[in-house]
Amino acid sequence: MQSNRKQPACPEYLANVKPVLRSTAKGETFAKNSTPLGDTLRWAGRIAIVFFGLFLLLLVAYRANCAEPACPEYPMKEKSFTKDGTAGRAAKDRSAGSPNPKQGLRLADILVHDPFILPHKESQTYYLYTSAWPNITGLGRFGVMTYKSKDLLNWNGPYVVFVVPDGVWANPMHGTWAPEVHEYKGKYYLFVTLHNRDKIIAEPPKVWRVNHWRGTVIAESSSPEGPFKLLKEDGPHTPENFMTLDGTLYVDENGQPWMVYCHEWIQVIDGTMEAICLKDDLSSAVGEPIHLFKASDAPWINTESTPSVRQRQYVTDGPQLYRTKSDQLVMLWSSYNKNGYVQTIARSKSGKIEGPWKQLEPLVYDDSGHGMLFKKFEGQLMLVLHQPFRPPLSRAKIYEMEDTGDTFRVVRAREDLHGKTQE
Repeated sequence: MQSNRKQPACPEYLANVKPVLRSTAKGETFAKNSTPLGDTLRWAGRIAIVFFGLFLLLLVAYRANCAEPACPEYPMKEKSFTKDGTAGRAAKDRSAGSPNPKQGLRLADILVHDPFILPHKESQTYYLYTSAWPNITGLGRFGVMTYKSKDLLNWNGPYVVFVVPDGVWANPMHGTWAPEVHEYKGKYYLFVTLHNRDKIIAEPPKVWRVNHWRGTVIAESSSPEGPFKLLKEDGPHTPENFMTLDGTLYVDENGQPWMVYCHEWIQVIDGTMEAICLKDDLSSAVGEPIHLFKASDAPWINTESTPSVRQRQYVTDGPQLYRTKSDQLVMLWSSYNKNGYVQTIARSKSGKIEGPWKQLEPLVYDDSGHGMLFKKFEGQLMLVLHQPFRPPLSRAKIYEMEDTGDTFRVVRAREDLHGKTQE
């Protein structure tokens, strides 16, 4: 997401090029006199043709990769958005930029990053939430969308459930990360990380990298399909001078709601997991955050470390908290090893959110992570994550899981649910 501009390829030897031997159709050979300027122009023309050809090939490849429904090129039209995250009158007009939902999609068809599946018992529907890019939704700004399924195999969508509205602290064009929807006290709450790169918290030389406004917000709706309305518009629920991401909901044994989130490695170098209490209605945070653990606590990260003069950074991503059948408190989270993204897991020794936390062996390697657990309507425990890490290749992958009492274990990958990309 990140230029050093190089000079055009015009090697100096072209200025002293020797006569070029060419063959005629009759097989005759002759020397064509050249001048430095003429040779330079000829070589520049050839290079331009080569680059134009490469551009056309890349364009064809891109359009093939972005064929509907994975990343349709819906027309982007700017509209005014209200603070409940919905468009005005234009929202009712599909020609204004709303996407056309597709039927019968497979997971292989759907570009997904940071997947989250909500099983909705009343409608017997699975909702798969992910970030909505402007070029996918056609809404001219970032948001959140969902896909719906009755069997985890056939999916319909996307359906936009939230867009970043005007007049709030976040910039609508700076992204939405890690959306997830929780049912809590009869309503549905969207947790999503927003950004404002225009508001600088700190910059070098006071810090090693520029810090800007980033944090998780909460939005409310009476339906898992939205629209979701922000509960707090003047800033994230997390501390405003912290760069944070991937906030999730955890309700402890006393019924106290918490937001568990990642403190960005860009700000603290060794990324941490932290938590802060929320008001009962989730409208804002209360009190001071607490430290849970840092990324480098994972022993599998330490075993790969070698002495070096280079500064090491450690990433924390995607916390999700669950109770096992023996009431152990377990957290899924993600980081990196030398081969890529990793889905790992930790367990609280005290059974409480405060920990201390013991790091366990990772669940899934292979550049996979940001996973969450859910149960099928029949009761089978499942894990969904994305693999590989980087869009536009990232797709949701589903695994059957076992609750061992102490932890969770992968039983098998459900390749039958992944499907093949539609032609």
